[in-house]
Amino acid sequence: MKELFAKYAITDRRKAGLTQEQAAEKLHISVRTISDYECGKSLPPDDVVEIMIDTYKSVRIGYIWLRCNRIGHRLLPNTPMQHFESSILHLQSRLKRVNEINGIIVDVGWDGVIEEQEIEQWEKVTEALNDLASAIFSVQMAQKKPSGKTT
Repeated sequence: MKELFAKYAITDRRKAGLTQEQAAEKLHISVRTISDYECGKSLPPDDVVEIMIDTYKSVRIGYIWLRCNRIGHRLLPNTPMQHFESSILHLQSRLKRVNEINGIIVDVGWDGVIEEQEIEQWEKVTEALNDLASAIFSVQMAQKKPSGKTT
């Protein structure tokens, strides 16, 4: 995961139009330190990542950083980095799937109890919801094309 973080640290810094020197100044760290992050030698502490998110205007850098630690890796869905168009299509297919199992959600959850005979159905619901969460994050972190508009 350090390598993935490093890749997007470089990509997102460049998209923000910053050199390593400029980014280091805004992040209140040395150029050597930012180089270590971008080479995958180390991960930044959370306060630096927070500034990166704001400075680079990048949700995905924070998401990838969270996935680098054990708890984030365990709780957050593995989200593919896709182009915007692909992520929208993926989201639409996951929404359709959740809509198809809506009856199961109601049937199993209406009484607040998951009976033993409902466990298998509920596992399918949980899987579909996790897939939907991943698709939502994928849209938020998608690589969008520049609009090409001039103002």
